[in-house]
Amino acid sequence: MDFPRRSIPSVAGLVAFEATARHLSFSRAAEDLCLSQGAVSKRVRQLEQVVGVPLLARTRHQVCLTDMGRAYLAQIRQLLEDLEVNTEALRTRARGRDRIVLASPLSFASRWLVPRLQRYRDAHPDITLEIATGSEAEGIADCHIHLGRPHEQDVVVYPLFDLDWTPVASPALRDHLAIQAPSDLSRARRLSQSDMTGLWAAWFAMTGSEPVQTATITFEGFELAIAAAIAGHGVAILPRALIARELKAHDLVALFQGTDLNERGYQLAVPARLVGDPAITGFAQWLTSETRTPVRQIRAA
Repeated sequence: MDFPRRSIPSVAGLVAFEATARHLSFSRAAEDLCLSQGAVSKRVRQLEQVVGVPLLARTRHQVCLTDMGRAYLAQIRQLLEDLEVNTEALRTRARGRDRIVLASPLSFASRWLVPRLQRYRDAHPDITLEIATGSEAEGIADCHIHLGRPHEQDVVVYPLFDLDWTPVASPALRDHLAIQAPSDLSRARRLSQSDMTGLWAAWFAMTGSEPVQTATITFEGFELAIAAAIAGHGVAILPRALIARELKAHDLVALFQGTDLNERGYQLAVPARLVGDPAITGFAQWLTSETRTPVRQIRAA
């Protein structure tokens, strides 16, 4: 849309008006903007000429907002804030961002991502990666890790890896209860996660085994379920990718062979507006490549 130039006020005039309205003083606005008092007053008058109404009521010793000036001020502040945000975003995109905020489930971050971070630091030493695992990530994260389908709109999804869920227990509990077949699970407490309901039912259906009735303890999140299984409180169904360390150390054992349930998987979701950002693209490419790379012992720099 084409606008006559005379109907668009200058940014300098808007900034001068906002500062004057904030301080209710031309002299203090001038100090704030590092201008002379006369220059600030002139810019505000030029703005009033453009909009065609008085925005300030002036007396010898006082400056006050008019009703129209007060209403205009709220719009101007939002306009200037949006202009600043959009300008900084453009500058960041032009020079390349140096910081990425990733929102991630705690278990994915601590058990899969953190052991690999040194390789990202080596490949991208100029990028600071911040990992947020709680609700504080909402609204500030540049991209998100999801278990299952992302709930955001207008995102590009990078599939990472599916999860193979398998029943596990401590070696002592397995031996004590003599668990050798799915039917033996009736002798053990079942450990479940509140955010992953239905896994046990899906596992029994997948294996063709008759579901067994037994006491259940429900935990919020993987970490508590893993800790409870290691402590011998029951049998949990957990993803191999997140308990590789415990399986290798024999803190947990897979109870059955060839009965893994392939269910859900991790995905990286990037807002469509950030697709093409060099730093975000580089992180997405690195993350997807890591899904095909085994973890090795990494010495911190």
